[in-house]
Amino acid sequence: MKLQRVGRVLALCGLVVLAVFAQRGPYSPYREKLPDGMVDWDQGWIRADASVPLRKGVPPAQALVEAQRVAMIKAQAAALRIAMRLPVNSERRLESYEALKIRVRGIVAGGEVVDEGTSDGVYHISLKVPVNGVHGIVSAVSIVTLPPEPQPPPKGPSGHAEAGGKGPSVKPPEQPPQQKQEAQAGTGQEEPSNLASFASVTVDATEAGVKPALQPRIIDEKGQEVYGVKTVKPLVAGTKTLARYVTPAVEGASQSTWLSPDGVGPLPIALIAPPWSLLAQAQREPSARPRGVLDSLEVKAVKASGTLKADIVVTEETARKLRELDARTGALSNGRVTVVVRSDVGGVESRRLRPEDQGHYELLAKN
Repeated sequence: MKLQRVGRVLALCGLVVLAVFAQRGPYSPYREKLPDGMVDWDQGWIRADASVPLRKGVPPAQALVEAQRVAMIKAQAAALRIAMRLPVNSERRLESYEALKIRVRGIVAGGEVVDEGTSDGVYHISLKVPVNGVHGIVSAVSIVTLPPEPQPPPKGPSGHAEAGGKGPSVKPPEQPPQQKQEAQAGTGQEEPSNLASFASVTVDATEAGVKPALQPRIIDEKGQEVYGVKTVKPLVAGTKTLARYVTPAVEGASQSTWLSPDGVGPLPIALIAPPWSLLAQAQREPSARPRGVLDSLEVKAVKASGTLKADIVVTEETARKLRELDARTGALSNGRVTVVVRSDVGGVESRRLRPEDQGHYELLAKN
């Protein structure tokens, strides 16, 4: 009897795990693997790895302390190398900003040790450095890259703006409704029934060769900016990358549908016979929100632009649709953008570092 209950519990646990995996989306975080670490371009962090052999002929405790100290310096140097190679935008990497080197070195020095241990006489350590967040690399980068906030014109004694001051900015005239309808009719593409139902934007850039960056842009075919540091809210641009980068979970595969909201698919549930109350928790609850409220508007990139291939080029029709979406939901101004890239697109590792670079960054890490 006890064995039968244990078997049912194990079967139920397996069912729950399968349910979770079946309901995951068709994308995986894009994690760029490097020789001495990794960059997670989805969640926004850097992991640096280092290994140091334990010195022989000394007490084990002393050898461990020495290895920990040396490994920490090596891990910080590796993290600093990776951080300085991060593409900021389509033209510049972080290492080209002289004013950022000291700030980024301080962020790396405050990294978190997420894994350490010894095996076969070697001490291993993994150091995690945040890219996103108020204490992350993006926060430091935004200090020198975000456009300055406009200042109000100085007021004279009467309380009005002085003659030489700048007046309020004049917005360009909006396109008349009739012209908008004609433009939409001439595209030959069907307009979504309700753009307000899309809370975010997903850009398929797998065929365009787009590479990740901290501050990418979306531009139309004429080079006009649709999305970037000039259009997003400063608070958003100062705390996270302007896009989350993901990659298809399996090339050419779509989201698994064997477990639908209405049932649990072809599994032989009758043989498992778990408690139905627990099984109900494993199933996805139907949403009470109207269909599509949290959907993401999916668009396609035409090509990549810029020296570092970080700018995303879209068609004029797509650009118009994105601007209208942002006006209705604020999806772009709030930085709710996801870019789908190939798993081998690269980003940091576009060229091999010179061997002498390692000594330079180790020296910076020690200071």
